[in-house]
Formats: sequence, structure tokens, C-alpha cells
Amino acid sequence: MCENYGAHSALCIDHNVTIEAEMPGSVLLDARGIASTEKRVFLVKDSAVAELIGLNITGGRAGGGGLAIDTGGK
Repeated sequence: MCENYGAHSALCIDHNVTIEAEMPGSVLLDARGIASTEKRVFLVKDSAVAELIGLNITGGRAGGGGLAIDTGGK
């Protein structure tokens, strides 16, 4: 479940998913450096497998970056 985790991410992934750009490099996902120090584009929960293919991910803030993987404390 993503209810408590998605506040700092544009998209919280808690199921297996593949997101692929039609043309590699043609898709830009930008967190735009939002004010939160933990802002990021994606949060991938430890229960999910996410294949992110051909995407440009940018604009995350320090402490968050563009992508975070929640390992559930493992």
C-alpha cells in the first residue's frame, strides 16, 4: 500500500509494472525540485517490480532523487 509513502513522490508503485518510452529518451519525468526535501518522481515499494525503460528521470531533491526503492527496512 502506498497511502503513507506517496506524499513525497509523484507516483508510488506497489504492483509489478513496465513503463517504456516509445522512443528511448523521448519521455522526461521531472519532479521539478518541489520544495519538499524528499520529493522524487517514483517510489517503488519492496512488493513491486518496476521496469522503467528509456525514460529520463530528473528534478528530484537531495535525500529523494528521482527514484527511491523502499526496501521495507531490509
